[in-house]
Amino acid sequence: MKVRTRYKLMMAANGFSSGFCVALALALAFEAETATDKVLCAVFIFMIVVLVAVLLRQAAGWKRLDAEWVEARAADERWLQARESQYRRDVLAGVYGREARIAQLLEDAMDRKMTDAEREVARRSFTYDNAAIDNPNVTREMVDRAADELARELKLKREREINHEVQNERRRAVVRAAKEKRGLR
Repeated sequence: MKVRTRYKLMMAANGFSSGFCVALALALAFEAETATDKVLCAVFIFMIVVLVAVLLRQAAGWKRLDAEWVEARAADERWLQARESQYRRDVLAGVYGREARIAQLLEDAMDRKMTDAEREVARRSFTYDNAAIDNPNVTREMVDRAADELARELKLKREREINHEVQNERRRAVVRAAKEKRGLR
């Protein structure tokens, strides 16, 4: 086999269409002069057959994937139609009007600052609700008494801390005055 013919065979194997490769291999098989050239052509034809089998298998896989895609798309469309009909029913029932009103109220509530009295009422309500879950015998009066007692204790603690700070400031002032007196003498 001539070098030029072998080059054509290698080029065909490197990416030309399989039909061209088969035609070239058959033409070379008739041209082959030695046994080695004939074996080379047979191997090349075998490689082409394997390549064609792989391509057919990939084509079957693509067809299967296409069928799965069509089925998934149909399922998505059915889900979308069900969602749209639910939306229409909700709109007719006025659900989204209420949701818009609730969203507006929540937005307004986020911008508003609570006063100390409102915060205390909310804290007591939260405490009562959580305590009532664990113990149904808890009443709002019990929570109010406990909150008032804690508030008194906190107030006394703050007063003691303030008195302690005042006393410490007085001591510091006396010490400063004593140091200044010693420094003057």
